[in-house]
Amino acid sequence: RPPRSTPKPSSAASDVYKRQTWSSRVAVSRRRDGATARTAPRSATRAMSAYEDAVRTTLGALARALDAKRCDATLEGAWKLDVARSESLGPFLRALGAPRIATPIADNLPTTVTVKCDDDGRGFAIVDATALSSRNETRARFDGAETLRTTRGGRKRFYLSGDAREGALVIVCRLFERGEGWATEQIRGMDPSGSGMLRERNVLKRPNGEPDVVVDRFFRRVVD
Repeated sequence: RPPRSTPKPSSAASDVYKRQTWSSRVAVSRRRDGATARTAPRSATRAMSAYEDAVRTTLGALARALDAKRCDATLEGAWKLDVARSESLGPFLRALGAPRIATPIADNLPTTVTVKCDDDGRGFAIVDATALSSRNETRARFDGAETLRTTRGGRKRFYLSGDAREGALVIVCRLFERGEGWATEQIRGMDPSGSGMLRERNVLKRPNGEPDVVVDRFFRRVVD
């Protein structure tokens, strides 16, 4: 009779490789009822643990960053524009397309700004009033969320968000209808020179590498 065939070395090696690979990928444990349960390989467990650690680290950093953003209570109260100390809004307004006649009106118009922190310190309200306009209130939170707003005349739309930077309150308006890269910032904080006044820094950011337009105005605290 013909000789019995023997397994090819390559087939035997393949079987051993498959068994080793399977045993390294799946660990079999005995349950009390005698059934078997397959558990994830150690490499997958380590990867999942590393992923969970990274998520916890990221969430912790985010929580600390949000906790650091709090409304400075020393800014609360009413503040009146000091025209003599303030810079002209002309460059800021003209860069936004406002007519030149608007500059002297905006520069000399008596203006009062009232700052109020939210009860939890994670947001604020700014109320500005002039002799020619009614009270305008702007509210913002430090959660990074943007809200869609319209200008007083209702002609333009923009996205508004709030921030806190080194004790100053920031209102960011993203002027998306003008195109990518257009935004304004109103940064209100105590005057760094130590004058005891409130500094309002108006910043216009433009695309295509154009320099920011920056105008500082100063307000004196209104004492009852």
